[in-house]
Amino acid sequence: RSEANCFPLPAAVESRLRKGDITLDLNNIVQGDDTFCTRCLVWRRVSTRRSRRRLFHHCSICQRCVRDFDHHCGVFGRCIAGTATSGNML
Repeated sequence: RSEANCFPLPAAVESRLRKGDITLDLNNIVQGDDTFCTRCLVWRRVSTRRSRRRLFHHCSICQRCVRDFDHHCGVFGRCIAGTATSGNML
């Protein structure tokens, strides 16, 4: 986490946090191409490096946002992600 990917807080999230309420029941907040994850409390910024959109997914097992998420592996106990994952499934 850094200030760059945590701020500015969306108004709905900031209001809830100031009241001491949880944000888990809020939908993710979309502003332009960017999305604010209301579970991780971070901005998932879309970049178009290498002319490919890099998308994020919140893993319900790891409880974190993962770039280029493919799946959560029960054998390794972690998320499998990246641009070279297309050939790792049988």
